Amino acid sequence: MKLDQLWPVIQNRICRKCVDGDGTGLCRLPAGEECPLKHFLPEIVQSVTAVDSPDIRDYVTALRKTVCANCDFQTPDLFCGKRSKLECALDRYFPLVVEIIETVKNNGKKIAV
Repeated sequence: MKLDQLWPVIQNRICRKCVDGDGTGLCRLPAGEECPLKHFLPEIVQSVTAVDSPDIRDYVTALRKTVCANCDFQTPDLFCGKRSKLECALDRYFPLVVEIIETVKNNGKKIAV
């Protein structure tokens, strides 16, 4: 899966509607802060493609192990202040991210998760 082809799809489907965006797909996060969707895209794709399940919780478990475990906002005891305040775009839009990646992976055939 080519990340440079996946990112525009994510921008079109998610970033345009994101509460941290400007309505056109551009981020309005504070200076020095990068959207976790973009920052962790390779790891996100890796975690999603490693799962084959009809249960979104299995994808979330993989996300926590692969991405959240390497995020500066998660503490060693697995607490994430951003996630708990719904300030993490990745966590907020993760079901849609899974849908996009699974659709791209399956050549445009939408897979229900």
